[in-house]
Amino acid sequence: MAARGADLHVPLFFSKQTLYEGRTAIVIFDSEEDPNFFCMYFIFPMLFALEAWMQGRHRLHWPLLYCILLFYAVLRTGSRGGLVALVSGAFAYILVAVRKSPVKRNIFPAVLLVGIVVWTISIWFLPEALRSRYHWAQILADQGSGRFSIWSYLLGQICTNASALVHGFGICSTAGQLTAAGFLNTYAHNQWIQTLFDQGLLGLFFYAALMGACLFRNVRKQPLFACGLIATLVCSFSLSFYTNKPYLNVFMMCCMTFSETSPMRANKTTCPPHLKHMHPNSRPSGFQREESNHEKGLHHCPRI
Repeated sequence: MAARGADLHVPLFFSKQTLYEGRTAIVIFDSEEDPNFFCMYFIFPMLFALEAWMQGRHRLHWPLLYCILLFYAVLRTGSRGGLVALVSGAFAYILVAVRKSPVKRNIFPAVLLVGIVVWTISIWFLPEALRSRYHWAQILADQGSGRFSIWSYLLGQICTNASALVHGFGICSTAGQLTAAGFLNTYAHNQWIQTLFDQGLLGLFFYAALMGACLFRNVRKQPLFACGLIATLVCSFSLSFYTNKPYLNVFMMCCMTFSETSPMRANKTTCPPHLKHMHPNSRPSGFQREESNHEKGLHHCPRI
């Protein structure tokens, strides 16, 4: 897990913090990362740590402590969308990846209890300005940092133009529209509304179909990647992802196909599927069987 998280932690040695409005942002090589985008770098490290803890590979439960520290780091950024995304990914992994585990009933309430305790304790270590961001009253008062007004305006524009509703106004067309309307932001801060506005219902359909395909092709064989995509999709309701690297990383991992290798005893051998269950006497000529004592009774597979 440490190697998997190296791409996140190594750059942090060359980074510094900057605080504004009580929020913590990361500056790497004089380039400041948006707090919302920065939270997405924690998705896979959090899932890998959760996987290690749930499989019991570490007796001291330090992967669970690692997850707690990650959630506290997300709280420090003040990213409400990032927090909801990581929580969604964690619970999705618990429900999907351990569906066959006999300890499932014990894990879910344990994680829920830990989450409540961590939230109750850590929220009081935050500055008052940052703590207030997580209150419903503050979310409604600032309209989700102005997102509600942007969404309402863009949806009103696209829904009143029948032609644009079909094929959209064009890529990144929100910049001109929002600037002309007096908004300081140039993007929708919602990937689904951004896609609808830029590419219409056609683009939104293909985008939803692509995300659905990436999700369902990994639910059974690679549940960790599927849960990473779930966290990303939750985050996409408060961000636009045109140039976001963590989003592209998750998307590419879900598109890739990984070979599944089941562990064999001691001496491993690869057997073609059409020969795995073949009787020894019916093997094609040219194959020789070298079977040791520990291999007997496992399967009849010729070695090539």
